[in-house]
Amino acid sequence: MSQSDVASIMYVTKDTVYKWEANLFPPMPKHMKNIIAFLGYDPMEKCSQALHVQLRAARLRSGETINEAALRIGCCPATLSKIEKNTLKPRPITWAKIEKYINSQKI
Repeated sequence: MSQSDVASIMYVTKDTVYKWEANLFPPMPKHMKNIIAFLGYDPMEKCSQALHVQLRAARLRSGETINEAALRIGCCPATLSKIEKNTLKPRPITWAKIEKYINSQKI
């Protein structure tokens, strides 16, 4: 399958597909659902048991931005960003909300 074929399936440009394949930039969250559907599996599934990695994978799987996920989880976007980057350990109440969010995003 050519990059043009993949681009038309993903509703992106051929150049975008090239940049994804060459690791020049990652897909935007809004493209992840189409990528998972195209591949037939979630490439981020089971890549780590660490909360921050699972959180990012769940958010990308849902196609949500940090702001959208933070709103659903019930925390501020800056906090969620720090948790995803593993620079902040969440409080127990936030940890529980994040685990609930992660479980709701599983395929």
